[in-house]
Amino acid sequence: MLARLGERGVERLMVEVGGTVHTQLVALNLADELHIAVAPLVVGQADAPRFLRPANYPGGGPTPG
Repeated sequence: MLARLGERGVERLMVEVGGTVHTQLVALNLADELHIAVAPLVVGQADAPRFLRPANYPGGGPTPG
C-alpha cells in the first residue's frame, strides 16, 4: 500500500492507528519520523496497550516482551 501511495505522489503519511500497525511500520523500517503526544493520563495495568509491541527493530535486537 505504501508503494502505491508513493506512486501517486504521496510523500508524507500520518498514521493514527493502534500499536500493531505502529510496531509493523517501525520494525520494517518504514517510519522515518515519529511525533508522539503524551496524554495527561496514567494507565497502570500491566496488560494495558502499548505504543510499540515486541519486535525485531532496525539497529537492534528484539525488545523484551
